[in-house]
Amino acid sequence: MLKARHLSFSVRLRAAVGCTAVCCAFVCCTVMCCPAGNAESPKSSPFAAPTVSAPATGEPAVAEELPVPESAIPESAIPESLPVDQVSGLNLEPVVIDDLLMDEEVVEGSVVISDRVVQTSEPAVVTPIEPDAVPEIEPDGHKVQFGDWVGYNATQNNTTWLAGGDFGMYSMESYPSLDFGDDSSIKLTSGFHFLDGPRVPDMPPRLFDFQVAFQGRRALTDHTMVDVRLGVGVFSDFEGSARKGVRYPGHLVTYWEYDPGLAVVSGVEVLDRDDLSVLPVAGLVWRPVDDLVLECVFPRPRIQLRLDSNKAMHFGGELGGGTWAIKRLDGTNDNVTYRDLRVTWGISNFDEDDESTMEIGWAFDRWLGYRSATPDTHFDGAFLLRWHKHY
Repeated sequence: MLKARHLSFSVRLRAAVGCTAVCCAFVCCTVMCCPAGNAESPKSSPFAAPTVSAPATGEPAVAEELPVPESAIPESAIPESLPVDQVSGLNLEPVVIDDLLMDEEVVEGSVVISDRVVQTSEPAVVTPIEPDAVPEIEPDGHKVQFGDWVGYNATQNNTTWLAGGDFGMYSMESYPSLDFGDDSSIKLTSGFHFLDGPRVPDMPPRLFDFQVAFQGRRALTDHTMVDVRLGVGVFSDFEGSARKGVRYPGHLVTYWEYDPGLAVVSGVEVLDRDDLSVLPVAGLVWRPVDDLVLECVFPRPRIQLRLDSNKAMHFGGELGGGTWAIKRLDGTNDNVTYRDLRVTWGISNFDEDDESTMEIGWAFDRWLGYRSATPDTHFDGAFLLRWHKHY
């Protein structure tokens, strides 16, 4: 019996020693694997690493990402290429640069590299790129300058007051002249003349002009230009037979530049009037100095003197008058012709696309004649005031 008790105690002793050994081994492993709380923690990685937090409620542990400040990411750590899933994980807004070529902008916090958006801590400076020089586009219109030859008899609109003792006239007329910059056109124009006298011989109180004409102006060579006008019109008081008032005015004039300061003008002007049917056009245009132009051209001579960049003064001479079909006081149809010679002085103003002129002058050698046997009539000189314009 004593032997049995001894065996039982020996078994229990061995079991206790074994349990003690197991406990000591567990404690040693625990101490070696879990450092003390006051031990220094290792230096954190510059990239975020997932850690495990054990909640006190017994819920399963959840991995969460520790926030890493932007300043902690060195530029050298940015990889040369990033997968698409890692780039999208940064949640950066795209950078929009407005007016890149006009203003210099500083974009802080992000910069575009190829097709990737990379977070940086330094601002990105965008330097504007100067665009290529763009030539200026000239505005519509044709600048009229002093000394330009704009064609023969180029007036387009004319308002004239002829103040005479025995016979006066107020006229508003338009002519089928080309606009500046055009090389051909067809125009319909009109004129209205309000008469003051004479009583003997009799004249109607009003006269009218209606005409249509084609005009073309072409440069044949670098130094030669041709100006042609072909027209037909009715000039009458429209009280009698207007058919007798049909006329065919026009001209054919060439302009040859001998050198920059001298040109030769030649041609013919068709008036188709009862007193003068055709007139030759001949002469020279000479510009001895920049501010002086001498247009020694028959039948419209003129001298121009420049005052400033937009104004010029001129002296000129011309043939005035016309032929109209009228109805006399006795009811007969007749044609009447009025003619005078005029000397004028005026000031011209050159705008962006037109030329306007105000003139005063004197009309002399005034003559009135009829196609019938009525005697011719001569009048004294008359004062002339005129405004005309060319577009």
